[in-house]
Amino acid sequence: MISKGIGIDEREHYVITHAVYDALNNREDPLSEGIIKRIKQQLKGEWMVFASTINLKGFDFSLSIVTGNDFLCFTIKGFRFQVCRLRD
Repeated sequence: MISKGIGIDEREHYVITHAVYDALNNREDPLSEGIIKRIKQQLKGEWMVFASTINLKGFDFSLSIVTGNDFLCFTIKGFRFQVCRLRD
């Protein structure tokens, strides 16, 4: 795990990482939609998933409606994932 906000509890962490494993193993395309579908089935709410290869350089993104505590960043199978719970 790279980092986790205090707004993500252990159950949410488990659901998110297993959603990523499942979507990767099923070769979902697009990957982010497969991950979100699995997360929403168990945790509800609205989520944003950003997936990139670990060595990718030059990408940039920003969200304005995510609190500083509702995120999880980690790597699995050569990908870096950034998952955020969206709030309005």
